[in-house]
Amino acid sequence: MTSIPYDPSLILGNIVDMQRLAMLEVQKQITNPVEVAREKLNNLKRQLYKLNILYNQLVTMVDAVQLVKFSAQQVITKKAVSKAAVDYVKKFMKAQDQLLKLSEKDSKGTISSQVESPLNFALYEPKAHPISFDSIKFDCVFLQNTSNDEKSSSFADSVSAFIHGSIEEKGTGNKELSRSAHEAISQQTQRHKLEGSIIIVAHCTHKNALMIDPFIMD
Repeated sequence: MTSIPYDPSLILGNIVDMQRLAMLEVQKQITNPVEVAREKLNNLKRQLYKLNILYNQLVTMVDAVQLVKFSAQQVITKKAVSKAAVDYVKKFMKAQDQLLKLSEKDSKGTISSQVESPLNFALYEPKAHPISFDSIKFDCVFLQNTSNDEKSSSFADSVSAFIHGSIEEKGTGNKELSRSAHEAISQQTQRHKLEGSIIIVAHCTHKNALMIDPFIMD
């Protein structure tokens, strides 16, 4: 879904300034390449993380020749991550320069006027409605428990790290999910002998919108 940057002038129920809206669309065009580069970098980082997990699991399962080939793929992916990181930084800095110039141009006219909203704000209450599906990220991996010590937390640490890395938003919810998974795996390893676990992470988001209902003119 496409969107425009946040702006305090866009207030529910007010008349939209078309010149301001056009300026926000220009800002979005400037930041789009940065968002694409960031998404590419995050995908490559997740790919490298999975390769490292697979390598640790295959050490005791395949011969040295196959491990060398696998290591070569890791090196290729690391180079791709480095290249993507440099590309992201370049596009980010370029976008910041363009946004700064756009901001300087926009700030020249500090005096403005706006048409008053025709709505009667006293007779309606904004209602929140989910309007659309925004994004979904699905990740799955099998993690092998290589520790024989029931008190060892290494397996739980691996599961927690995978969940934390699979969700990009590093907020309170991410930390809570990681902590809950760590506690659950720790309890299972203490009570049972685990060979490993299949970890499935599905992360979905959706957009909510405030709607005017009923629509009453003043």
